[in-house]
Amino acid sequence: MASSASLSLNFQEASNVALFDQAFVNALLQDPVRALRDAGIDTYDEPQVAVTNIVCSYDMGRYINLNKVVITLNLENIEYEPEQFPGLIYRGDNGTALIFSSGKVILAGFKDPGTMAEFASGLKEKIAGVV
Repeated sequence: MASSASLSLNFQEASNVALFDQAFVNALLQDPVRALRDAGIDTYDEPQVAVTNIVCSYDMGRYINLNKVVITLNLENIEYEPEQFPGLIYRGDNGTALIFSSGKVILAGFKDPGTMAEFASGLKEKIAGVV
């Protein structure tokens, strides 16, 4: 499976978001100031960088009966209104999961990969116990 990554940089100017490819992300992680300048972006000499939101998506590889998940888990932090949105919204302490009946899951709102991995693992266990 091919891996892909993107980085979203938020600016205070009119052009809010810029998306970059994997090579740029790798360069940015190595030397952020030089990578941004090479891309034609004016920067401070020492920018303050903070991770504010990590998003990931994965496929559980099976169909998920979302109605059964809602009824079985009976959690207060689940929202499921299929007439409004086709996915189940599960809000955890550190982030949120969008779960679709196709088995696709999107995790968002995390500040570090370790917390996201723990959340994903726990979510997978809960759902596996239902389906």
